[in-house]
This record gives sequence, structure tokens and C-alpha cells, in this order.
Amino acid sequence: MSHHNAPPTAADLLALTADLNYEIGMTWYLARVAIPGSSGPQQNALKESLLIHARCLMDFFNCKPWGDDVIASHYVPEWDPAQDGGPELAWLNAHLELFINKRVAHLTAYRQRVPKERYLIETVESHIQTLVERFLAKASEDLRLRIRGLAS
Repeated sequence: MSHHNAPPTAADLLALTADLNYEIGMTWYLARVAIPGSSGPQQNALKESLLIHARCLMDFFNCKPWGDDVIASHYVPEWDPAQDGGPELAWLNAHLELFINKRVAHLTAYRQRVPKERYLIETVESHIQTLVERFLAKASEDLRLRIRGLAS
């Protein structure tokens, strides 16, 4: 088995709490500096970066690993995307993946045919924050301290 397909080990998961914290922190930071409704290269780069970090967390909370992906249930075995993800994760699944695929990752006619969602940035940040709060509420004390300790 190659390194890029091997599931994460306990040591990997411990070390990856720093990366999880980074993804959470970048999502929150970028949501505050990306100005909704504004344009230009710098603002577009901030918004696209936010969407990529949010997509990473969306995949984390969806718990459908591929290869060496790290998912919420690696840390919180009882994490259930349908129940714990609630309407927030359902909204992200319905809107964010399509938006990123059609507007960021691929040059498609969708960009001209479908108007941009006006409040996407605020909604993405709010839903990710809710998911993180639910995840941390179910997490062990040690994991909560690692995530919050890294965030400070």
C-alpha cells in the first residue's frame, strides 16, 4: 500500500489536529477578510481560498474517506453526518461542491448561466462554524483542548 492510500494511523491523527485547526482557522479568517459583493483579483483570491478550506472541512464532516483522508469519525467515532451535520451540512453538500466545481475548479458555461449566490460567504462561514461547534461538543476533552489550544 502506498503512502497516499494508507489510512491514517493514531500518530497521524494526533499530528493532524494541527492541520484540522489550520483548516478551521483559515475558514474563519478568510470569511472575515473576503468582502461579500466585492471583486477584483485580491478579493477573488480570498473568496476562492475560503471555498477550498471550507470544502476540506465539508469533506471532513461528511465522513466519506478516500485513501488517506481524515474524517470527523476518526476523532469522534459516533459522529453521524446525517444527524450531526444537520441542515448545515446538507446545505453545504447541495451548494458548495457544485459551486466550487463549476466556478473555481473548472471553466464551465455554468459561470455565465447561473447567477452567483449573493450571501454565499456568510452562509458558508456560519454553517462551518455550527459544524465545528457540534463536532467539538462531541469530542474528547483532550481533542477540544488541542483544537482550542492551537487556535489561540
